[in-house]
Amino acid sequence: MSDDSESPFFNRRDSETDLSHHDLLKRLVEQLYAEGTTFAGEARDYFDSAGQWERQQLEPVDRILYSSESLKVTTRILHMMSWILVCKAVLKNEITLKEAFSKERQLRIPPKSISEKDPGWMRIPAGAQTIITRSHELFERTQRLETLMQKLDDEIKAPAQSGNPTHSLIDDLEKRLTSSGGS
Repeated sequence: MSDDSESPFFNRRDSETDLSHHDLLKRLVEQLYAEGTTFAGEARDYFDSAGQWERQQLEPVDRILYSSESLKVTTRILHMMSWILVCKAVLKNEITLKEAFSKERQLRIPPKSISEKDPGWMRIPAGAQTIITRSHELFERTQRLETLMQKLDDEIKAPAQSGNPTHSLIDDLEKRLTSSGGS
């Protein structure tokens, strides 16, 4: 296993800045991973217990909607966790950033899910609504992580320049995380 400071993310000469960016990414990835695995367990527990009982109380057409949405939640969680594992592999130098953005490893957008604006939303039990909403929120955060990593990839490909806007973006993000206690 190689040293984390050798990450392919940061192959420029400014090792002090690079290390702080690496630490920031590592914290973001680890936080999303922890939240994602916890949420996956919570969603499974809900759909296997209270959710089963709630589903049985629904009209047949609403059971289909409920079942469809539970599958979409599962798909969203799988895509999100898969991408987070790719990020962890990059940070551990198990794969390169280029490999992370290969077509087969990219974060995939799952099928459109029901939202509060849809007419069927109120027919779905409150517990399922909470799980659906949380899965969207976690997936959106994972998409933001992917966007950040793409910007870093673009920076690595571009010649090193002082005052690079990506550095400012990451420095600002790191200051916000530090001042808010990392959440």
